[in-house]
Amino acid sequence: MAGAPHSVSLSFTGIYKEGMQGGYPASASSFAVNLAGGAVFLASLSALQHVWPSDLVLLSAGGIVAALVTLLAGEIFFLKSHRRERVGLRFHALRQWPALATKIFSLNVTLAIVLACYAFIPEYHKSYYGEFHRLIPFAFPAAFAIGNLYLYFFDHRLGSPEDGLLHFGYLLTGRWKKAERAKVGEYFKSVLLRAYFVPAMYIYFIASLETYIGGAGAYLADNAAQFPDVPGMRIVTALMTAYFFLMTIDALFAVIGYLMTFKAIDADVRSTEATAAGWISCILCYTPFFEILLALWLLRDFYHNPQWFEWFAGHDMLLIVWGALAALAMCAEAFTTMTFGIRFSNLTYRGLMSTGLFRYTKHPQYVSKMLNRFLVFVPFLSLAGFAGAAWTMLLFAALCLLYYVRARTEENHLSIHEDYVRYADLMNERSVFAPLARLLPFLRYSREKALCGRLF
Repeated sequence: MAGAPHSVSLSFTGIYKEGMQGGYPASASSFAVNLAGGAVFLASLSALQHVWPSDLVLLSAGGIVAALVTLLAGEIFFLKSHRRERVGLRFHALRQWPALATKIFSLNVTLAIVLACYAFIPEYHKSYYGEFHRLIPFAFPAAFAIGNLYLYFFDHRLGSPEDGLLHFGYLLTGRWKKAERAKVGEYFKSVLLRAYFVPAMYIYFIASLETYIGGAGAYLADNAAQFPDVPGMRIVTALMTAYFFLMTIDALFAVIGYLMTFKAIDADVRSTEATAAGWISCILCYTPFFEILLALWLLRDFYHNPQWFEWFAGHDMLLIVWGALAALAMCAEAFTTMTFGIRFSNLTYRGLMSTGLFRYTKHPQYVSKMLNRFLVFVPFLSLAGFAGAAWTMLLFAALCLLYYVRARTEENHLSIHEDYVRYADLMNERSVFAPLARLLPFLRYSREKALCGRLF
């Protein structure tokens, strides 16, 4: 596409077409559809609060269902994701009963194992997971019903039926010679990810939802009590209120992403991270590992540094500008999660994202997260003077290194997919960080380097 004009036309469905938008490969998701899902979620909560005014579990379940219906409608009627070539949907295919029975048995055993883990692993007995355990009586019967119905009506109509679910079924039914170890391993990794992240993301979602129900006034009273009463602070508080709403949406799409892994709508897991570095660097960023290892131990001094509104109290203009930048970074982080729609998931590839902030950097969520942490905790200032500031900056550099490893292991993993390689090569020239990468060549993407597993 060298020399082609950079047209800015966008298809009605929200997908960038190959050869359009300056040559960006097509995105698997549409921000417009995802935005509609978020808007319906917020509207549904307003209605549901009249029915269940204070029941967070019922409110969350109703809101998730409302958002899901909207997102699925957008995927089917606007994006037509079920008609994509890789889905291979065949409307008149014959049902293969032996394979179907094996898959149904495999699915039900998998769900039973996951339920047993929640019942017997001590971590999930903590009061922290109380709302999640209240959801289980609703969620698991629904998972059993939807999963079995999906297999019965759709599985035989899809391309590539020889998946990990089937091979795990071979293993369960004693047909070990037919079970391919690699496919069973991929299936187990996918199940492990969802089993771990669904409760973690749901608890984050419940916490955000509780704040949402409390209202913007209660949120600002808790989080902005130290702001001075100056006219310009209205900008900061407005941005913080926007962030407060967006974090609820952020957690919503994280939950939905781990629930919606159906190939019929091109949302299945195409591959999972294969390296220990990728898994460890990711898991360290989530409960309970983050709270124990990072916030309370390794990076304790960084996370306990006074926050920006404490440092800049009495300096109104600086407080306003700095606070606005911090809130905008928070909003960018939340908007990036929304960009994924039903395909959000750590440590997996479920389709290319090339819309929204992904047009400007390969890792907008990590960039905005690090920028946000820098602006909120102001590591270059310390109550312990220069030595303390040097220490907190060193800890911030360690946090950035952790997310750099996450980003690089993701790139290495995704480099087995041709559409990602085209996108990453293009971003070598189009990214806002391209000039920096020219000065620091190890930041430039290289498929050869990625396939070798190199981090630098």
